[in-house]
Amino acid sequence: MFKSGFVAIIGRPNVGKSSFLNRIIEEKISIITPKPQTTRDRVLGIFTRDDCQMIFLDTPGIHVSDKELNRCMVDKALSALFDSDLALVMAEPADTAESLSTVFEHIKDFRKKAVFVLNKSDLLPVETSIKKIDEPQLKFRLYLQAGDIMQNRSRDRRSDE
Repeated sequence: MFKSGFVAIIGRPNVGKSSFLNRIIEEKISIITPKPQTTRDRVLGIFTRDDCQMIFLDTPGIHVSDKELNRCMVDKALSALFDSDLALVMAEPADTAESLSTVFEHIKDFRKKAVFVLNKSDLLPVETSIKKIDEPQLKFRLYLQAGDIMQNRSRDRRSDE
């Protein structure tokens, strides 16, 4: 049976949402820069396998701001979250439950299932990375590290050759 769905990639600014999208679909469709708030509208990327298709929605970073442009970008991210079947919550090692509280509240408000992805985990020792994922206040239904997804994707690509 073929399955498909929309996955909103959400998180704070500059945690690697666009890099993740480009890597998972193996195309540079989303701009990548160290400057925060580069993604200003949602960007769609389609990942297809024989048994499934995932439409990823890269979004602007979710944060609190007094600036009208920033509030507009957050609204676009929330619109993508609302339209999605699943939230992929992207975080980096420096994130805490407090720094992600705004993101968590929106997921709760929209009653979305979520996958927590710790990106940039290569910046931490493996033991610290595992502890970071296991922190009780960060628990969701499923835990993955972006590196695990990338390794699986690379393994799938090699087996196709």
